[in-house]
Amino acid sequence: MARTLFDDQDEIAPLARSSDPPTSHQAAAQIAGKLGYYAAGMLQAVTSLGEATASEAARHAREADGSNVISVESYRKRAGELERAGKIEVVGTRKCKVTGKQARTFKVKT
Repeated sequence: MARTLFDDQDEIAPLARSSDPPTSHQAAAQIAGKLGYYAAGMLQAVTSLGEATASEAARHAREADGSNVISVESYRKRAGELERAGKIEVVGTRKCKVTGKQARTFKVKT
């Protein structure tokens, strides 16, 4: 089986702090198995777009997924994790086509 970005939980921050309420721990347990899927979607989106803000890539990933159930935020949050894992890198800043605000732009790290 191929490894994903989230196979080794020691490499990423815990999804819920020990001081968080039980509901946060329940939510973390529910999402843990989906993080690799969202990260792969974001990585594919950045690859397809060439260069994109996190919000642009997230919108592209959600559209490619074809699901109206998955939140764009579920994808967007993976940008920082992909950057820390060395999969994508910041290449500049510009006005985001989704939010209209200045944002960092990413490309796949080669």
